[in-house]
Amino acid sequence: MASKSYNTANNISNTYGFDRFINLLASLERGTSDSVLAKEFNVSRQRIHQWKQALGITKKTYYLDQEVIKYVNGKVNGKVTV
Repeated sequence: MASKSYNTANNISNTYGFDRFINLLASLERGTSDSVLAKEFNVSRQRIHQWKQALGITKKTYYLDQEVIKYVNGKVNGKVTV
């Protein structure tokens, strides 16, 4: 029995074509918004959200600005450098 992710990938590919499916995956990796993808595929944002849940994992990372890191390191070491 095929997994939900496999079935979803197969259904999208069969419905929209393999090339568009690959473009969808690239767009998801780039973080293209659900509303943009919904317009492109003529589906609801909810459908895009469902696809995203079935096809992979969304991870968000917050990176500190290097100047903030320098500030914190300076405070820890007893001096602030700019």
